[in-house]
Order: sequence, then C-alpha cells, then structure tokens
Amino acid sequence: MRRDTFIKSMAAMAALGMLPLSARASMPIKMMIPANPGGGWDNTGRTLGKAMQEAGAAASVSYDNKGGAAGAIGLAQFANARGHRCLLTVPDKVSASKIAQLRALGAEVVLCDTAARAHEDTHFINVAVRLAAERGGLFMNQF
Repeated sequence: MRRDTFIKSMAAMAALGMLPLSARASMPIKMMIPANPGGGWDNTGRTLGKAMQEAGAAASVSYDNKGGAAGAIGLAQFANARGHRCLLTVPDKVSASKIAQLRALGAEVVLCDTAARAHEDTHFINVAVRLAAERGGLFMNQF
C-alpha cells in the first residue's frame, strides 16, 4: 500500500471513530519512526500523527526517530521498552557487532546456517517459525 493511501485511510478511520478504543482514548502518543528526521518515513509518521490529533484520536504526539530501526534493532528496542521477550533468528554471517547490539538491547539471538536453503528446517526463517510455535511466541516475519 502506498504511504499516502495508508495515511488517508488511517485519518478517515480516526475521523469516523473506527479505530480501536485504545486509539481513540485521546491520550498522548509516542511514535517511533524507523528513520532519520526529514526523510520519507519521518514525513509519513508526522503526517499520520497530525491526522490523529486533528481527528481527536490523540491528545498529543511526540516522535522518536531511530534510524535503522525498521528491522531487528527496532524490534528489539520496542520489545525491550514494552517488557516483552525478543528472540531473533539470524544467518551466521551477520556481523558480531550487530549481534552484540541486539543482545545489549535484551534480545536472544539464535544463529542459523547461512548456507541453509529456504526449504530446509535450518533456514533462519523456518527456525523462527518453529521457535515461535514451540514457545508460544509471535512470528513477526521481520527480515
């Protein structure tokens, strides 16, 4: 879906009172934007925040720009901030510094064989699906 279509849809839903009750509670909202300020995602997030305020879905909106947070790092940060457990499966070619950063954010990191093909049980996506099922977790499909 195009970002402008998404924003218009969310604004219309907010105006019609079709968002979940928690979104219509007129509470302050803190929005994490997975990009540096001034880019397309930042503009999209700020436009959505403004539309939510105008529709009465939020009393105020503050923004937390985190460049590079659209993937595993953002997911780990979000889970840690909310007190959730985060388990990430990654190919073993991922840099040691990124793995260390993920672990510092509280994520459990499972290294998987890079050479595994998509149809094999040891492929990192298949390992993630299996672990989510075994542990009662949620497979986010965030790769």
